Amino acid sequence: MDKHNEKTMQKAWSMALCLLIVAFFLLVLFADFMPMPVGSYAAQRLFLVGFLGLVGVFASAFLIYRDGLQCSVEVLPAAVLSVGFVLLSLPFGKAPFVWVEPGMYAVFFLGFVLAGRLPRLQIMDRHNEYPD
Repeated sequence: MDKHNEKTMQKAWSMALCLLIVAFFLLVLFADFMPMPVGSYAAQRLFLVGFLGLVGVFASAFLIYRDGLQCSVEVLPAAVLSVGFVLLSLPFGKAPFVWVEPGMYAVFFLGFVLAGRLPRLQIMDRHNEYPD
């Protein structure tokens, strides 16, 4: 693939990602005005957790495709902390909705770490391509 097609494809993916982010932002922002079977606050949390879950899955897939399991070594501390959120709620297992908040924190934390790892890879690639 030549440079022009590669840049065009990268711009298309960037635009699609921006539109997806805007769509989820609007869903969360205007969830109060949409008829939801679970209520607006719960719908907002579900949209956010779903979006960050998707980001985490796609970022993990891309990182594993790109670096193999080497990326898991760098993300391991965040994964351990995310699992810790869920494990710390085990003693309260009989309470209703005990997994909602710990699961949300785990997905938020791990999703942001994985999503933040992707731009770092692009910066490292540019640095390796044009060393000082």
